[in-house]
This record gives sequence, C-alpha cells and structure tokens, in this order.
Amino acid sequence: MKNYLVRWGLLLGAVLFLSLTTAILLIDDEVLHHPSIVNGNNFEIALHTLAAIFSLMAVRLLIHYKARRLNDYYLSRFEKIDKLGAFGESRPRRYLPGPKPYKHAVLLLHGFTASTQEFDTLTDMLREAGIPYLAPMIPGFGTDRACVLKEANRRDWVRAATDNLELLQDLAEEVSVVGHSLGGMVSTAITRDHKVKNLILSAPGLYPTASDIKYKVMLTRPYFAKAYMALIPYLPKPIRPGRVSPSDTLDEERCLGVFQYLAVPVHSVRQLFKLQNETDILESQYERLAVVYGIHDLTVNMDALFERLDGANKKYDVFKFENSAHNVLEDQERQAACRAVLSVIQGTDSEKPE
Repeated sequence: MKNYLVRWGLLLGAVLFLSLTTAILLIDDEVLHHPSIVNGNNFEIALHTLAAIFSLMAVRLLIHYKARRLNDYYLSRFEKIDKLGAFGESRPRRYLPGPKPYKHAVLLLHGFTASTQEFDTLTDMLREAGIPYLAPMIPGFGTDRACVLKEANRRDWVRAATDNLELLQDLAEEVSVVGHSLGGMVSTAITRDHKVKNLILSAPGLYPTASDIKYKVMLTRPYFAKAYMALIPYLPKPIRPGRVSPSDTLDEERCLGVFQYLAVPVHSVRQLFKLQNETDILESQYERLAVVYGIHDLTVNMDALFERLDGANKKYDVFKFENSAHNVLEDQERQAACRAVLSVIQGTDSEKPE
C-alpha cells in the first residue's frame, strides 16, 4: 500500500486555499473596497494572507493526524506495554553471560527540574564504600533547553528508569533504588514489577501539598489542560515562603548553586500530576522500605504518604531531619541524611535517628 501522507496533506491545503481565495473573489467588490471598511486593497490582501496561513495550518494538522493514525494502525499488531509507552518488541536486548560481577548496586533517580547533582554527597559515600551505582538523567531534564520537557512524558520517565533498573539487576545480585522527589515517585512506579532489595524514598512526590491540589485538579482535566497550555505554555518554579530560591532548601548558600530550571513547560507539570494518580506505594515490591525527609519540606505531602502506609499496616523506616527542607540530601544535614541512606543500603542502620 502506498503512503500518501504528505501528498494528501498538500492536496488538502491546495484545495482549501483555492476555495478560500475563490470565496474572497466572489465577495461583492463594492463591499470589499467600501471606504468605510478599508482604503485600497489592504483588506483583500489581508484576507488572502489569512487564507494562506489557515491553509498551511490545515496541512500541518492533517499530516500530523494522518501520521499518528498510520503509526497506530501498523503498531497495533505488536505487544504494547501501556505503562511504559513502549512495545515488547522494542525493549532493550542484553546478553551478559557469566556470574554477576557485583553483589549489590544502587540506582539513583533525581527530582523534578533538577539533576544527578542532587546525589553528589551520597555518591561520594558510595564510592568510598565500594558500592557501584548508576545515576541516570530522567528524560527531558538536564539539557540546555527546558523545551525538551514539552515532549517528554511520564511513560518516558518510567521506561528509562525501568531500563536502568533491569540493567543493574543483570549486573548485580541485589539492587537498591534511591529516589528523590519525582525520582521517588518513579522509583515507586518501577518497583511494581521489579522487586528490589531496598526502596529508599527521599521526600517522594507521591502526594501534592494543599497549595498544589488546585493545580493538579485543573491540569488533569484534559480539555481545560489543553486550553491552559495553549495560552500559558510555561510556569515559573515557585519560591516557597522563607526560601531564597525556587529550591526548597534551608541552606541558602547551597541552594544558590543547585542545578535547576526556573521555568518549566506546563506539560511536564501535568505529567507529574498524572503519574501521581497512577502510582501507589502499596504496589511496590521490596525487601525493605525507608523514607528520608526534612520536617520543613514545603514541596510534597509527607503526611499523606505515612497515612497511606499506616492504613495498610506496611512496615517502613523513617529518617527524619529537624533542620532540613525538601532537598534533604543537599540541605544542612546532608551528611547525616546521606549516611542514613548508606546505612540502609549496607544494612547497618547505625545512623538512624531516634
């Protein structure tokens, strides 16, 4: 079967443009050039220009629509994995013969608008302890153009993290996952189908704060969200009360050097909220669950997480820090917080606060 994707689009554009220009020419000449409307031919030129613009937009929309339908039709024969936004036939292939080279490895997943820089203190400790780790960038983040986030979605985040987790599980006998904020939510999502040694959540973004609920309600309504994004494509990252930058961190000197985007596409915020709706901590598989957070966190709702776990009588350990905010692994007590994470990974717990 021949693919007339572009041809049909151009044909539609040509027919539409000819129809519009014909309609313009058929307008009564006296009306078109009436002095009370416009002097000279300016009005007619403007109409022809609008006809051309409208026709080009129609070509673009038709080609976009037909391309999507074409791909969907062909790909329907393959094994789709909805939660990953991928297909079984397109999953990574690996062959790693022989015994696994590592006893225990760690996957580190960073937060929203941020980067792997969040784990600098922790990775120093992991290297010193001889524990291998992998800290990938979540798709859309860490590039020199925040606009990449306009295309990345929650399934891209989960798929990339799943790929990295599966790679580590092929290389190590045991794998622990540490996720901060958005990374904590992604960590929760990927452990639904992959059991890990330790699931360590650092201020996970599983539940919104009271001030963010209204935005979540608006941006998870399809038609309203699309209209909103068409008008307002970007949002500034808020500066929380008592903070000197958009980074929810008490250590003022530290937060000024944090890698982050100061404005993000509304699309990415919507994807975060949708992932919240699709992720449940009770579905995660792990041998041990630990939660690390600062009591001055203004970004996520930790109480809702604890209520969810306690309501299901789930066992978990909490490492709470009195002089830290959301970015607990980078804040004033970062050394103690990272030692707590390390103690869980090593199974020592010597740093667990009372």
